[in-house]
Amino acid sequence: IVEQTWPIVIDGRFVGVAGVDRSLDAIDRFMSELKPYRTAEFILISHRGRIISATLDASLKTRPLEQTPFAGALESLWKSTRDGVEVGMWTEARARGGDLIYAAARVPTGDWLLVMRVAEAEILEPVWVGLRRVVLLGGLGLGLTLVLLAWLAGSVAKPVGAAARAASRVAGGDLSVCVETGGADETGQLLDAIHRMTLSLSGLIGKVRHSGQAVNAAASRIEGATGAQETVVSDLGSSTTQISAAATEIATTAGELLKTMNDITGLVADTAGLALAGRTGIEGMESVMRGVESGAEAIATRLSVISEGARAVTGVVATMTQVADQTNLLSLNAAIEAVKARDQGAGFGVVAEEIRRLADQTAVAALDIEQRVLHMQASVVEGVDEMRQFGAQVHEAVGAVVRLSGQLEDIIARVQDLLPRFEQVNQGMRSQSAGAEEISMSMRILSGVAHQTTDSITELDATVADLRQAVATLSEEIAFFRVSDQSPAGNG
Repeated sequence: IVEQTWPIVIDGRFVGVAGVDRSLDAIDRFMSELKPYRTAEFILISHRGRIISATLDASLKTRPLEQTPFAGALESLWKSTRDGVEVGMWTEARARGGDLIYAAARVPTGDWLLVMRVAEAEILEPVWVGLRRVVLLGGLGLGLTLVLLAWLAGSVAKPVGAAARAASRVAGGDLSVCVETGGADETGQLLDAIHRMTLSLSGLIGKVRHSGQAVNAAASRIEGATGAQETVVSDLGSSTTQISAAATEIATTAGELLKTMNDITGLVADTAGLALAGRTGIEGMESVMRGVESGAEAIATRLSVISEGARAVTGVVATMTQVADQTNLLSLNAAIEAVKARDQGAGFGVVAEEIRRLADQTAVAALDIEQRVLHMQASVVEGVDEMRQFGAQVHEAVGAVVRLSGQLEDIIARVQDLLPRFEQVNQGMRSQSAGAEEISMSMRILSGVAHQTTDSITELDATVADLRQAVATLSEEIAFFRVSDQSPAGNG
């Protein structure tokens, strides 16, 4: 049994609930009687997604959608109708037996989903039947139309055949054909028009022949005149081209030479600047080297003073060593006296032992100081020697810098003498380049005029040749036609 309930609302007030109980067997019978197609099958789904009734398989009852063989189609239809689609559609493609179409709609009273599955071939069968009927009726209409056209063609075939034969003779060049005219219908008017056309073409051919002869004679005269003019212009063009090429080459060479001279002048000026800067740098270097030399001498002097101080420290250390030895001897004597005094000299013995220990430490420290001072004295002596050698090297470098400064002054003087000469050469090259450029420009203009004239003559020759060709072609075409003696062509 399936129970359906619905709230009862009157004037906006809830007054009760209406319920209907229906057996599943009754629903199955109702759905079986509902089939509009032979292959139609129905599936009724509750609002919870379970099968209520299925005509194609009774074992599907109470199953969830995802546990049925049609889960893909049913879930898609369930979702689409939930999203607001009134009628959901789904097509199941099958390799055999044809495709199946699913259609689904919601049942408002219980929010159920009613799905119908039917074969696509059964739905399209009425369409194919109607299409076959339309094709059959169209074929019958086409046959009747062809019969009617054949009867109409027979009635006009004879005069049209005569017109076709006359047109064929005219197309073959026979303008002497005589076309019989007559009749007021369309075919008679066509024959009359062909007759008038042959007469007009005969007169036109005679006039074209006469005009072609006149054009051919004029073309011969034009060709002779253009031949002589073309020879003159060709010679002029060759001469101007050669002159223009020579002038262009001169201008190019002068321009390149001018550019080279400008580069050389710039390099010379840069060299002079660099030499001046080098001289200034060398002067500064000389001052620095002299300062380094003075500094080296000062350092050597100070190192000598340090060496003398180290010798004095060595004397002091010797004195400390002698004092330590005497103190050690004194402590030994004190220890002997303490032993002699026995118990009364015990304290004096301790003092004597401590004095001897301090004397030993003083001797050790004095020996260490002496070694360090001797090492420092040796390093200082070595430093003094090296500083003296360094001073000698610096002195030699100062002499080399002085000599280099003198050489740079000589170079600067010579470079400054060259600058005015380079400027004079540049001025001459500019004048030569400007003159060559003017000559080249004039020659280019003259050469352009000559080329334009040659192009015009060539174009005129081509036009005359085309005209001759057209006249020859027209004569050949006219020779193809035959005209009658009574034609007006004889007067042309």
